Amino acid sequence: MDDHRDVSDDVSDDKRCDARPSKKHQASSAKSLIVALRPFSLIVALATCGLGIALAIVDQQVVEFPIALAVMIAGLLLQVGVNLINDLADMERGIYTDLERRTVRQHGRLGWAAIILACMIGLYLVFLRGWPLLALGVIGVLGLWGYAAEPLKLKSRGLGLIAVFFLAGVFLVSGAYYAVADVMATHVLLLSLPFSLFACLLLLANELRDINDDEVAGHQTFTVRFGDEAGAGLYRGLLGLLTLCTLLLSLWVPMQWVLLPLGSLLCFIPPLRRLPLAPALRGGLPAMTGRCYLVYAVLYIGVLVHVASPTAGS
Repeated sequence: MDDHRDVSDDVSDDKRCDARPSKKHQASSAKSLIVALRPFSLIVALATCGLGIALAIVDQQVVEFPIALAVMIAGLLLQVGVNLINDLADMERGIYTDLERRTVRQHGRLGWAAIILACMIGLYLVFLRGWPLLALGVIGVLGLWGYAAEPLKLKSRGLGLIAVFFLAGVFLVSGAYYAVADVMATHVLLLSLPFSLFACLLLLANELRDINDDEVAGHQTFTVRFGDEAGAGLYRGLLGLLTLCTLLLSLWVPMQWVLLPLGSLLCFIPPLRRLPLAPALRGGLPAMTGRCYLVYAVLYIGVLVHVASPTAGS
């Protein structure tokens, strides 16, 4: 009897221990959340919203700090949300274990919460600015949903690069500009082109790293459809277009200032050296591309704001 009670107590203790997440499990969960957040991609929201706000300042529009802050927070939350729900569409393909499926669902719930909060901030901005901002917001949200989810699932049809060019570039910059300035301007579209190209480079960096996994999962990305060499060639081609678009900045600022963001493209030397390697050896390619984007965006925005400032000519 005593032995039986001892065994039962031991089993109960084991169950109680199993019910409590271990430190190792908590650390693993935190790591998986960080991976799902794709920190390197958050620069997209910060850079595009930052550029829209900076251009409004350059154009001497009245920029209210609370509205500018709301735009930045909404853009960041939307990017976080999209990143976290990105893997939900893969659950039906049976490529996850039960534990991974639970983790993906948890991330999905957090992602939807972030998107809902971003939409609430967006509705507040729409209340202030009117229906044009609502139209931009609806197109953006539907486009981001269609990027990863049915029925469009642009990512798996090889159309992800086209989608992010508009959605994660010109749309975000134009929306941020309109939200803080309450007007639209065509030059905003032109000045946002480098950021659209960077969004494509970030996505392509992911495709080049994950080409084998995407092929197994059934994602017909550009790199899966046309091959590894075509993807690497497109990466180099986009970098060339980025160089040309940077030179367009000379239409607004003196050429000597254009050399700063132009020179920052030397940061692409390490990523370019990764391109000829096997996909398994390209693990750092997205993060490297993200760092290039960060350096470029800081210099690009900084040059625009500095040259437009009253003390720039003194």
